Amino acid sequence: MSAPTLDETGAEDRALAKLEDRRSLTGKTRSVRLYGDRIEVCEPGESLQRIRLDSVTQVRMSVEMAGRDTQVVCRVASKSTQIVFGSRSLSGPGSWQNNAVEFRGLVLALHKALQRRKLAVRFVEGQTLGFRLIMGAAGLSLATGGVVFAGYMLSVAGSAMLAAAALPFIVIGGYLAWVFRPGVPLPYNPDQLIARFERAPEPDAGRASPD
Repeated sequence: MSAPTLDETGAEDRALAKLEDRRSLTGKTRSVRLYGDRIEVCEPGESLQRIRLDSVTQVRMSVEMAGRDTQVVCRVASKSTQIVFGSRSLSGPGSWQNNAVEFRGLVLALHKALQRRKLAVRFVEGQTLGFRLIMGAAGLSLATGGVVFAGYMLSVAGSAMLAAAALPFIVIGGYLAWVFRPGVPLPYNPDQLIARFERAPEPDAGRASPD
C-alpha cells in the first residue's frame, strides 16, 4: 500500500507547526509537520512517516553533537515507529544549519497538543541506550589504549615522559565512559517545558534542554 498523499490528509496550510530537517548526509531534507491529529515526515506531495497523536507513547529530548556544536534532538515514538528531528539541520559535510526557532515552535506545539489529550505519554530526557553504548565503548577503548600504551612505555621502553603523554587519553576516555554509561531515562515535566519555552528568548540551537 502506498503512503497517503497530503491531499488525503489535509492541506499544508492546516499544519500547526513545521520544520525543514536533514539528519544525515545520505538522507534528503524533509519537512516535519504537526497537524491537529498527527505528526508527519513529508516530501512534496507525499507523507513518508506518520504518527497519530493518540498513539504517541514517548517523547525523548536529548542534547547531541552537531559537528563542533551541539543540538537538541526530539524523538517522538509510537509502538511501531519513531520520528526524529533536531534544532540543527545537516547542510553539508560537517556543516549544520541552525533551525532553533522553528524547532522550538514545533516542540512547543507538539507538547501542547499532547497535553490537551491527557494521554499516557512518557516524557524523558537523555541520550538513547544505543547512543550511550557507542559513546561509552569509544571512551572505554580510548582509556584502555592509553593505559596499555603507558604501561608499555614504562615497563618496556623505560620512558616516563612518553608514558605521561597517554594521560590525556586515559582521562578523556574515562570521562566519556562515565558520562555515557547506560542508565535509566530521566522523566521531565511537559508543563514545565511548555512554560519555559513560552517565556524564553530566541533560542540557541544547542541550549534548549527540557530540564
